[in-house]
Amino acid sequence: MPAGSPRQVLWLRPDAVGDNLIALPMLPHVARRYPGARITVVCQEVVAPLYEACPHVSAVVAFRRGPAL
Repeated sequence: MPAGSPRQVLWLRPDAVGDNLIALPMLPHVARRYPGARITVVCQEVVAPLYEACPHVSAVVAFRRGPAL
């Protein structure tokens, strides 16, 4: 990994399924740009399986989106 490159990337996608489907194809580019970096995705539970199946993702942190207060 080149000096100054991040060791970790946090991919925040708290939005809906469609937005995640559009954003998902960017992950191979991020992985190529930062080789060796660990990519962690934060997303809604309903979308988590998309990222869990992605070979570029090291970890998925899923949350359940509830109604607004």
